[in-house]
Amino acid sequence: MLYDRPGIEFIRHGEGVPVFHPPPAQYRDGLLAMLEQGTPLVILHHAGAAWPAWPAWADIVGARFLYQPCGNTPDSGMRMSVTHTVRPVPKHPVTQGIEPFPLTDELYLWQVCEEDVVPLLRSDFTFTDAHFYSAREALAGRLNSREGWQHPPGSNLVGWVKSSGNSPIVYLQCGDGPDAYAHPSFRALLANAIRWASSPAAAAWARQRRASTGARDHE
Repeated sequence: MLYDRPGIEFIRHGEGVPVFHPPPAQYRDGLLAMLEQGTPLVILHHAGAAWPAWPAWADIVGARFLYQPCGNTPDSGMRMSVTHTVRPVPKHPVTQGIEPFPLTDELYLWQVCEEDVVPLLRSDFTFTDAHFYSAREALAGRLNSREGWQHPPGSNLVGWVKSSGNSPIVYLQCGDGPDAYAHPSFRALLANAIRWASSPAAAAWARQRRASTGARDHE
């Protein structure tokens, strides 16, 4: 289970440009070997936004968070302390017994690869730039600013499963801080995620998905 956000030094250099580090070779190779072996991962909240200098991490997670604009793609958005409703989408072991529940948490306006994941949870929040703030502005010391920032509407998907290598992956955007972890529905959701990802059924699903879609090379 991953919660940390490695690969980033949040140091202001000039106009608030952070320092991005790729993972050390031993870490990178070890993680990719674990995925080939079928080691399950449950990735929480900002752990999905880790390793911005390593494109393969976004492929593993199923979404990409941009701290700075990249070509014609704007930096991602964030909004802290959002009270929204989390709604399960399909029936799945991770959402077993979970009814729609209100949660106060941080949300992202980022690039979600919906075509590569199995949706589990959606939010009723409005995922447009008028409701989020620029990540680049925040890193420059201008928190809660969207001055000069525009971003296309984003996905309201806040939880999914996918596979990487032979491993089952669960991503939950919920889980920024104490409010989320104190909520009984999120605690139940997290327990379900750990239980399913560690199960023989999830391992078999990931291997079957790998066989049907083919291997993806990690850079």
